[in-house]
Amino acid sequence: MAERDLKDHEIDTTLDIITCIILALIAITTAASAATVTGISPESAAVDETLTTVHVSGTGFTTGVQVSIRSGHTWIDATDETRINSTTVTCTLIVPWDAVPGLYDVYVTGPGGTWVYTIAAFQVV
Repeated sequence: MAERDLKDHEIDTTLDIITCIILALIAITTAASAATVTGISPESAAVDETLTTVHVSGTGFTTGVQVSIRSGHTWIDATDETRINSTTVTCTLIVPWDAVPGLYDVYVTGPGGTWVYTIAAFQVV
C-alpha cells in the first residue's frame, strides 16, 4: 500500500511541475505579445538617405528597445532609439547605398530580446 501512495505522490508532483511550466509559458507569451508595432513615419526613404527623425508607433514599448527594418535577408538597424512613451519610439534610420528597393517589415526588439513587427510598413525607393 505504501508503494502505491508513493507513486500517486510522484504523479501529483509531476503534474504540479507541468502546471507550473505551462503557467510560466503563458506568462512569457502574454508579456511578449503585449507589445505591438502599428506604424512608422515617414513610411519611405530613398537608397542612401538618412532619416534623422523616424517615429515608430505601437503599444507596450519599454526603455531600451531597438528598431530595425527587414526585407528578405537584409536587415537595417536604426540608431539613437529613444522611447518617448509606451506607444512611441523615435530613431535615426540610415538607408545604405546598396539597400534593395522594396517593402520592409518594421521590427521593435525589447531589452529581453523579444520582438514584435508589422509587415511591409516601410518602403525603400
